[in-house]
Amino acid sequence: MKRLFNALFISAAATVLATATQAEAAQVKEVTFESEGQTLVGDLYLPDDYVEGQELPGVVVTGSWTSVKEQMSGLYAEALADRGYAALAFDFRNFGNSEGDIRALESPAMKIEDIQAAAEFLPTLPEVADGAVGGLAVCASAGYMAHAIANGAPFDSFVTVAAWLHDSETAREIYTPERYDRLIAASQQAQAYFEADGTIQYTLAATNNEDIDLAAMRWADPSFYYTNPQRGAIPAYDNRFPIMAWEEWLTFDALAAAEGIEVPYRMIHGDDMVLPDNAQAFYATVSAPKSIAWLEGFQMDYYDQAERVDQATALVVEHFEATLSVPTPR
Repeated sequence: MKRLFNALFISAAATVLATATQAEAAQVKEVTFESEGQTLVGDLYLPDDYVEGQELPGVVVTGSWTSVKEQMSGLYAEALADRGYAALAFDFRNFGNSEGDIRALESPAMKIEDIQAAAEFLPTLPEVADGAVGGLAVCASAGYMAHAIANGAPFDSFVTVAAWLHDSETAREIYTPERYDRLIAASQQAQAYFEADGTIQYTLAATNNEDIDLAAMRWADPSFYYTNPQRGAIPAYDNRFPIMAWEEWLTFDALAAAEGIEVPYRMIHGDDMVLPDNAQAFYATVSAPKSIAWLEGFQMDYYDQAERVDQATALVVEHFEATLSVPTPR
C-alpha cells in the first residue's frame, strides 16, 4: 500500500516536462451561481469559434483537493473547449473567488453539494444543451463527484482521471496509524477552538518540509506540483489548510459511492497513479455502462504535463462523444 501512496508523489521526482498549454484564443466567460446560499465563481470555457446561439454539450470539471479553478480543472476545461465543449471550472466554497467563511476548508460534504449545484446550473446557460452534461473529475474530486452523482446530481455521463478514492481504512494505512491518530486528535482540538471563539488554526496545504506533521501534503522535491511556481504554486492557490478539516477528510468514504453510479462511466487510471487497487475496486462495483483506460504515467503528470493531459483529454472526449448527445435545435 505504501507503494500505491507514493505514486501520488513520485511524479515530483521525475523530470518536469513542458507544461500543457491552453488554447490561446479560447473564449472564457466568468459565471456565478449559488450553492447553499453562497456564491460560487466559475470560468466557462467555450470554443474559440463559438457563435452566440449554439448549444453545446457541457462538462463540469473539478480538480484535486485544495485546488482552485486556475489549476488542473481550468486546464482540462480549456482543452475540452478546444474540442467543442462548453466546460465549467469553478472555485468551491471557501476557495479562490467563491464565498465562504473558513478559507481553504477541505470539506467533502460541502464540495459534494457544490458539484450538485454546478450540475444543476450548467444546463441553464444558453451555451449548453439540455440533457447533455458530463462530469470530469481529477484526483480527489472524483470521490466528491461520484457521491454527487449517487445523490442524484443531473449528470448524463462521468469520467475520472487519476482518481484518489480512499476510505478511512485506506487513510489509516497510507498516513500510518500513528500519524492518522495525531491528525484526528489535532483536528478535533482545532474544531473545539473554532466552536469556542471562532479561531481557525491553519497549517500548510503543501510543503517541501517533511517535518511539518500537520501539513496536508509533504514532499521534499522542489518539482512537487503544489510547491513549484512553474506548476501548481500559482498566485491564486491559497497554500493553507484548516487543521480542523483533517477529520472529515480522513474519514471520508469515496468508495461507497460506486454502487450509486447510474450514468455511463469511464475510469482513466494506471499502476503508477494513486491507490490503483482502490480504483479497480471502485470500477468493479459500478454497475452502469463503463469502460476503463489503464495508462502509464505518474499521478501529477496528469495535472499539467502536455503529453499526459492530451492523452487523457482524448479519452475523455471519446467517452463524451459516445454518451452525450445534443438535441436538434428547436
